[in-house]
Amino acid sequence: MPTGFANPGYARGMHVLVLPLLLAAAQGSVAERLDAARAMADALDYVEAREALLEIRTDERATEDELFTAHLLAGEIDRILERDVEARMHFYWVLRARERTTQSSSRAIHRRWRRRRRRLC
Repeated sequence: MPTGFANPGYARGMHVLVLPLLLAAAQGSVAERLDAARAMADALDYVEAREALLEIRTDERATEDELFTAHLLAGEIDRILERDVEARMHFYWVLRARERTTQSSSRAIHRRWRRRRRRLC
């Protein structure tokens, strides 16, 4: 029984690992793709912008701030496209992300975040 690259099953499985890496490298940085998605949204091409933002949100190279921006913009686009459940999930993610990164000890800020979170649930 052949092993390694001589095994056709193994070679077919390699594209699953290599193809996403090649596509991500060819597409440019996350910031550039985020700017392109924002430009698509500004040009009222919401479906394409939504797909671009989905790719950004699944990119492992994206920073927390880039993910925050991508989810916020995706929520706005989903709301425009009347995808209310998806929009709500994006805004919920944004609220949870800011809650994790906010290190303030102010009770008023925490109270406001709790009210917004309750409103979404």
